[in-house]
This record gives sequence, C-alpha cells and structure tokens, in this order.
Amino acid sequence: MPTPRPRPTALAALAFALLIAMPTLAANPADPAPAPPGAAALWAEPHPAYTQARDLLDQGRFADAEAMLAADATLDAQARADALDVIRRLRREFSQSAERLTERIAAQVDGFTAEELTQLTEQGLVVHRVIDGQVGYFRREPGVLFRFNDDIKQRREATRLARATDSPNKNLDEDRSNRTLNDHLADVVAQGLAAHAAGQPPLVTPTRFRFDYTLTVKPAAEQHDPSLMKPGSTLRVWLPFPQPYRQQSDIALTHAAIDGQPYDPYLAPPAANFDGPGPITGTLQRTAYFEHTVADSAEPVRFDLSFEYTVAGHYPVIDREKVRPLTAEEQSAFAPYLAERPPHLLFTPELRALVDDIIGDATHPWDKAQRLWDWWDANIRWLPEFEYATIPSFTQFCLDRRRGDCGVQAVTFMAMLRLAGIPARWQSGFITFPGSKNLHDWAEMYLPPYGWVVVDPSFGKRTSDDPNVRDFYLGHMDAYRLIVNLDYGQPLDPPKPSLRSEPADFQRGEVELDGTNLYFDDWSYRFTPTVIE
Repeated sequence: MPTPRPRPTALAALAFALLIAMPTLAANPADPAPAPPGAAALWAEPHPAYTQARDLLDQGRFADAEAMLAADATLDAQARADALDVIRRLRREFSQSAERLTERIAAQVDGFTAEELTQLTEQGLVVHRVIDGQVGYFRREPGVLFRFNDDIKQRREATRLARATDSPNKNLDEDRSNRTLNDHLADVVAQGLAAHAAGQPPLVTPTRFRFDYTLTVKPAAEQHDPSLMKPGSTLRVWLPFPQPYRQQSDIALTHAAIDGQPYDPYLAPPAANFDGPGPITGTLQRTAYFEHTVADSAEPVRFDLSFEYTVAGHYPVIDREKVRPLTAEEQSAFAPYLAERPPHLLFTPELRALVDDIIGDATHPWDKAQRLWDWWDANIRWLPEFEYATIPSFTQFCLDRRRGDCGVQAVTFMAMLRLAGIPARWQSGFITFPGSKNLHDWAEMYLPPYGWVVVDPSFGKRTSDDPNVRDFYLGHMDAYRLIVNLDYGQPLDPPKPSLRSEPADFQRGEVELDGTNLYFDDWSYRFTPTVIE
C-alpha cells in the first residue's frame, strides 16, 4: 500500500492560509499588500544591517559582512541565518580557481595560458569577483567567455576544426536557427492559421507527454554540513507538478516513490482564474510534496515522481486592427500586472526613460509591444546566469549588462511592458523539445480582445524567412512546454519556512531537513520528458 499522503500540520496550514489571504486583508482595496518579493531578505529588506551588508559585499569584504551580521542583535536568529546563507551561496558562485578555469579553457582553446587568463581578468572580460582579497571566478565560466569574447570564440572554433570534434550544443535560447524547433513552429503556424480560417480555437498540435523526475538527497558525509542529517531526521521535499492551464490539460499522477517504495504525495491545489478579470488565484507555484524520516544518514534518499499531461501550441491570429487599449475596468482588475515589484521588477528612472525612448510616438498597444520586441532582440543577449538567490535585482542586473538568462530576461521584459501600459505576468517550467530539454522561464502579456498571450524574450526572433516563424514568440507558444509556475516568488503549499534554494523560481525542487534548507550542492536532480502520443 502507498505511504499515507502527508498533510501540512495545523500551524503550517494556518500560516499558508494567512499568506494566501494577505492580499484581501488590506484596509484599502486600492492599496493592496505588496506581492512577495521573490528574493532573500538580504536584497529585499530595508533593515540597516542588510544595507550595510550589501555595501560590504559590493566592496568584496565578505568576511566583514558576515561578522557584522553575526554581531547585530537587532536581527532575529532566522533572519541572520538566511542572510549568512546567501553570502555562502555567493561564495559558491565565485568558487572557481584560476588554475581550474585555465584548465577548462585550455581544454577547448589550444595554447591558452594562465597569463592570458590574468589579462582577461584585468580587462574585465571574464566573470570574476574579488572576495576578501582573493579572485574567485564564476563557477559556470568559461561559458560566458565563450559567448562574448570574439578572439576566444575564433580560437575555440579553430581548435575544434583541428581536433575534428563536434561543436558544443547550444541552448534553444541561443540557437535561433535550430531547425527542429523552427520546423515545429512552422507546423503550429500552419495549423493555427487553418484553425482561425475554420473559426476554431487557436489550440493546435496537442502533444501527450510523460515526465519522469528524480531528486536524490546526498548522504550526510557529502553534504555541506554533514552534522545535519541523522537517523530520525525529517526530510521535506517539494517537486514540480503541472498546472492545468489553457493549453495544458489532462494531468495525471502516474507514479511516486521514496527509495523505490510507492508513496502518495500531497498535490497542491491548482491555480485558477487564468483569464481574469483580476489576478490568478490559488497555488501559483504548484508542487508535489513528500515527507520522509531518515533511517540511515550514510545512504542517499531518492524521491521519484512521474506524471502525464497534454500540451498544445497556442496560435491566436493577432489582428492589429482588433487589438484595443485597456478599459478602465481592465486597468483596475489587472493593476498588479501593471505595477512594479521590488526588488526584482523595478521601474527605475533609467528604465522609464529607455521605454519612453523605444516606444516613441506609438500609442497602439500592439505597436508598443512590437517596438519593445524589436529593441530587445537587437540589444539583449543570453548568458549562463548566477543563481537567482544571489541576484539583488533582475531588472537592474539585466539592463546594466544588456545580458541575462531566460528568467532575468522575462522579468525585465515584463517591467518594460508594464511601463508601456501592457499587463504582463510570469510563467515558467520546462522546455521539452526532443534532444533539447531544459528549465525555462517566459512571460505573458494581455492584449484585448485576445486575452493573455505568450511573449518569450530569450527565445526571441527566430532565423527564418517566414515572418510568422521569425516573430512567433511575440504572442504565441509552441507545444513543447511544461507549465509549473504562473508567477515568481510565490509561497509553496505546504509552506517552506526556511529560505528557499530558489526564492523566485521553482523547477528543480526544494528540500528541507529538520527545518533547515538544503541547498543545491546537497542534492541532485534529473528529469526526462517523453512524447507518448
């Protein structure tokens, strides 16, 4: 028999109920409670200790920031622990040594030397940070260097040809000419146009998937703090689970287990009110919840989850002449999707000026969206990103560098749409193209009378002679997605009191051990999407 489904404790259930109720508790409906920041308190809170810590971190004085926080009696114990944990995560992001990075670059670039790395570092061409007087390199380098340094790119290609090796795979975000993807988009376009001509809904190319997900908690000896996990410890695990949505349906849990033993996880209730009016309600980041008592801390613990779902491409044929401005009622109902949301979605003076400059004299919503889309594609590049918990502000980070990964780009583009008077909101989950699976984030914008339509800035304009394929991701969605989240930074069900490994997004899962968060280096995950129809 499956293990009984765990239910949140009465206290946890009450806490979650209060979190959900917060927006309705505001004294003045015109002044609702702020949306969750989706960021650690170190970045989101105005407390003087956090402000001082941020200044010290900017100066590279990590040990001083840690000592200051540890000595501040005005912080409660949990707040202090969370802030110190974020600093630990920052150290991990820049933990690669010069020797290791030199080896990794030389493995793909003939003749590369340590002296060259020193020069690149001094020129600011490789991502690094000085921490307490020591240079630490971004752990995902040379990924950024290989994308943005023309000399290294050319030498890498020459090395590849000389060694007769295959080119490294690109993410679909980067490879705008990917034939498999573009052929699929052409199929969605053709069927979408045919459905439109026949007066049918714009949902086409429905595809049935099975999704197998495994999360494995490492044995105690391999964890960052080996003293935490012991026999009798309680592991709480949240895994991603699909949302029912306009183009995603027929969701079915098919298998769940802990260490190979069948288990019946608690499934968070789905979200609702996708089309409005008003914000989406319910659980916006949907989870399957597991709870387990550790028997042997010297052994790993494996959590398995399998489910099926059907997803369709969404191809509304958008007629500019039919797109209209928001009514007063729509502006009121969708006010949260027109507002800023510190610290990640900020309307800085620089961003306001940039949006005004891009939009120019455009007043029509579709014209505004297209101008922002064209500017974005010409100016913003994809790159491997830092862990989101270590980023103070997505919008500021993206616009300062003119770069960002899918999530950073999605939030920043949402901010620009909102400043242009177009409601915008978040979606995320996975891309499931054959041979190209990955985590992925994107956005939606509200265009009456078409409602909410996808805009995916990091996928951007495709390399195609067909304009419908080229600008597909301004208003349309493919049929190779898994939708898990309908907003960022929302509470999980049941609640997770400790600082999440990923405070904004939710894809890899979350793990808590006796009330303490286990970060990404304490566990591993893998997933396999399979087309079954």
